Amino acid sequence: MSIRFNFVVWYYYCFASYRLSPEFTYPIPLDDCEAAVTYFITHAEQYGVDPKRIVVAGDSAGGNLAAAVSLRLNSRKFPIPPIAQVLIYPALQMLELKFSAHLQNTIFIKMPVLCIHVLAYLGVGEDLLPAMLANNHTTAATKAEYASVFDVSILPDKYRSNEYRKPVHEGTPEAVRRVQDKVLDPFVFPLVASDELIRGLPCAYIVTAGLDALRDDGFFYAHKLRKQGVDVEHVDYPEGYHPFLMQIDGPFTNRLADRTLDNIAKYVQQKVKSG
Repeated sequence: MSIRFNFVVWYYYCFASYRLSPEFTYPIPLDDCEAAVTYFITHAEQYGVDPKRIVVAGDSAGGNLAAAVSLRLNSRKFPIPPIAQVLIYPALQMLELKFSAHLQNTIFIKMPVLCIHVLAYLGVGEDLLPAMLANNHTTAATKAEYASVFDVSILPDKYRSNEYRKPVHEGTPEAVRRVQDKVLDPFVFPLVASDELIRGLPCAYIVTAGLDALRDDGFFYAHKLRKQGVDVEHVDYPEGYHPFLMQIDGPFTNRLADRTLDNIAKYVQQKVKSG
């Protein structure tokens, strides 16, 4: 994929090698990514790169980290922020786990697997998996506080599910005690960030996939960013799944991945040239 992207964009790109969970839990992976981005920006000229024309990007967990790095830099008023963030089917929240995407899309990314990865990243034991899968890791009152962020009317009609019911359960006490504060940290899950943190973020290109359990996160985040004046281009691929972009080459190459990467490359080209 990187070779193809380099061919299409024809600019320099670099990858952040960060320490992974479960051996290294939050905030270490994010700290590593932020350090890599700030180092590259502040030393960009040594590599023949204009520091004011740098884009951060990631897919899935990498999309989460790209969004979180953008938030962190914005929160501390980093003098040379990235000009754009590209978020490819990003994981942006784990406060509410009974939206349409979670209920409808259980083939390509299964909720138990997703939750296990999240618990590992947070440094929380897998013994809380049943509570998280039952959506009892946060209280109904806490979910209600974020009702405007998770407004299902934001979703297209085709993605709304009649199965969704507003939570009434007050959560499993042990799970709430160990997890709730963590999933409310905006640098863990950017979708719960305050309006103040969102304002001034770099423009965003968000890719979502119709058959992805993380799909609704992207719709909610695009809406949240736009409300705070952030320029957003959101492209949804109804036939896409998690992680379809990985099939850009190899024996299972598909045209959707090729087309998606071309569209991302065009966006990056546009931002870099106009930066």
